[in-house]
Amino acid sequence: MKKKSFKLYVMDNLEKEMQGLQYLSPIPDGGFLFDVKKALISFHSKNVQEPFVIVALNSKGKVLGMTSMHPSEELYSTKGEQYVVEMSEKFFNRLDLESGDVIDFDT
Repeated sequence: MKKKSFKLYVMDNLEKEMQGLQYLSPIPDGGFLFDVKKALISFHSKNVQEPFVIVALNSKGKVLGMTSMHPSEELYSTKGEQYVVEMSEKFFNRLDLESGDVIDFDT
């Protein structure tokens, strides 16, 4: 298990949650953190200009799984995760994240 730290943009209101990665080109390094237990249940790639990855986390930041997203796809968060982090595929590949790793953040 590796511990990873990087910049997280917290999606802490409905406007930010609805915007996500849409219209960002390029997607900045870092991750966009969503509390999916609170409100969001689905993610899509509409209006996202490049491939990205959705990383599912438990309440302690442990990586539960990852899903690559491409245009016209949708993912529903139904696996019991507490958080979801969206990040560009390029940034994700540089992080070398694996299931079981821990993303270090304060909530």
